[in-house]
Amino acid sequence: MDSAKQRNIDTFTRMAETYGGYYSDAEQARLGAMAERVGFGEGSWLVDFGMGTGTSAKPFLAAGGNVVGLDLTPAMAKRGRERLREWGLEANARYVMANAHAAPLQAAAADAAICRHTFHHLEDPQKVFAEMARAVRPGGHVFLIDYHYPDEAEEREKVDALDRIREPTITRHLSGKEMEGLFREAKIEIEETVVDRTETTFDEWMDAAKTSPEVFPKLRAAFERFRDQGGSWYEESGEGVEFSIIRKRLTILGRKPV
Repeated sequence: MDSAKQRNIDTFTRMAETYGGYYSDAEQARLGAMAERVGFGEGSWLVDFGMGTGTSAKPFLAAGGNVVGLDLTPAMAKRGRERLREWGLEANARYVMANAHAAPLQAAAADAAICRHTFHHLEDPQKVFAEMARAVRPGGHVFLIDYHYPDEAEEREKVDALDRIREPTITRHLSGKEMEGLFREAKIEIEETVVDRTETTFDEWMDAAKTSPEVFPKLRAAFERFRDQGGSWYEESGEGVEFSIIRKRLTILGRKPV
């Protein structure tokens, strides 16, 4: 196994026990409403690329559908199965331990595909998106959700460099234009885009990635420099223990033409 994949497995093994607990009820309800609008329900099939601990699959399972979840990390799948049992949704969910870059899926077999907060960990997001598009039947839907970063490559790299201090598994974040470009390249028609903001205290943000406390001062100093220079894609609010990180996130829903 190459070093990048092993690094991801090692990192998400450490994070598995608490991963996914930070999604708000409002965010989950919005995803469920989008699933309902596209007609996802009893008998429908979703492929979750990077299923993790099952949070993204939950609204689709609650709608009566079926989910096949791809993931590389056994600890994440183990915790995900536990959570699905706690929610009473395990009957229609199945984990497949596989690389999303070459999904072991039949073409046009699913009604929908989703990838949420995973693209910034991928070596080749374009290839994974192509796999998502391949897996979905004509008339089916593709959901892509990730943090929405600057269109200017230089500014985006500043943010990515900061993120890598916190979470070394990050490759790079796509800009909003790049995310939309994936849909155009795959000939998936964009039906809806939503930009929202997430606010997390600095300590919560560090704990979510199990970041070593040794780098906290370096990260705080970097945020202060962004604040002083202006133009940071991140925003910060509060001081001391109230220091919070505010980020923008992009949700894109597209439909594969019939």
